[in-house]
Amino acid sequence: MIDQLIQYGCIQVGNFTLKNGDVSKYYFDIRKLISYPKLLAQVCDALYLLMGDFDIICGIPYGALPLATYISVTYNKPMIYVRDKQKEYGMKNLIEGNYEKTDRCVLLDDVITSGASIQGVYDIIKEEVNVVKTIVVLDRQQEKHCKINVDCLLNKTDVIQYRLYDIQKRKNSKLCFAADLVDDLPRLWSIITDIGKHLVICKIHMDIVPVKDRDEFITKIMELSIQYDFLVMEDRKFNDISQIVQKQYKQFENWVDMVTVHSLVAPEVLQLLSGAVIVANMSNNTYDFSTEAVAMAIQYKRNVIGFVSQKRIKNTYDFITMTPGITTKKDETNYSDADQKYRSMNDVDTDIFIIGRSIYN
Repeated sequence: MIDQLIQYGCIQVGNFTLKNGDVSKYYFDIRKLISYPKLLAQVCDALYLLMGDFDIICGIPYGALPLATYISVTYNKPMIYVRDKQKEYGMKNLIEGNYEKTDRCVLLDDVITSGASIQGVYDIIKEEVNVVKTIVVLDRQQEKHCKINVDCLLNKTDVIQYRLYDIQKRKNSKLCFAADLVDDLPRLWSIITDIGKHLVICKIHMDIVPVKDRDEFITKIMELSIQYDFLVMEDRKFNDISQIVQKQYKQFENWVDMVTVHSLVAPEVLQLLSGAVIVANMSNNTYDFSTEAVAMAIQYKRNVIGFVSQKRIKNTYDFITMTPGITTKKDETNYSDADQKYRSMNDVDTDIFIIGRSIYN
């Protein structure tokens, strides 16, 4: 389904200005589904399976109206919708369609970002019908301004996970480049250009980029990631209370694909993020929180891509394992550089190899 949504332009990767003025790497245009009836039917049938028992469906104009109409006609469920403004003539309706206060209603939208539009419609109909579920096709997994629980068919993490597997397969590569060479940006851009055709992920540390260069850095890394088709991972290792992490994440949420989270953080922090990668252990230390990392990942699996670990973390889900501290030199293995311990690629059996100094040195 994600593959088709990308193919038909419902999910786009590029440089987009959102309604709130933010610049985003992803644009979700689910309204395009009206031009592809078979895919629209596939999406709506999947939505219907998530809706449970209900009597009536309310589509939020305009993106969800075709979806709600399909479900209404296909599954014989009455439909209502809320007008953008009350009629000034006739019955002066704000809600179109027939309904009873006892009707169990599913509220449907195409995409949720802040949730403000969903909250607005909910506030109008909550006294008119019994809203039992609110569901969207795609959740951008950003800070919500609605007080109601919203379920989704797909979310941004699902899209990133799909793209990760797809890029790996097409490039036949495991390479994550640790782009720590921020004191010489022209050289860094040159290296990324040279290795772009092999690159699956580019790992960055935004906090070590000089403040004066940060706008240029964001613009250029987005441009290169689109041009050479790789993902960007901010290695922030979030490790604070939810309120602080939410504020820290704000600067990354629109243009970074993945972020790292320390395994010592409260699990609830994960629900604030998309594309989360949990640091289970590190190459310069002996601690290992793999058990805790797996438990966190399972609890918030809709937000998690996988783990950073020196060894593969086995699990029953599609979580990947990334490994840092790898040298490309076959004759150098199990050696240290200060507190960084290195191993040869031949000694590591995980999904992604995080390699930095061995490339740019």
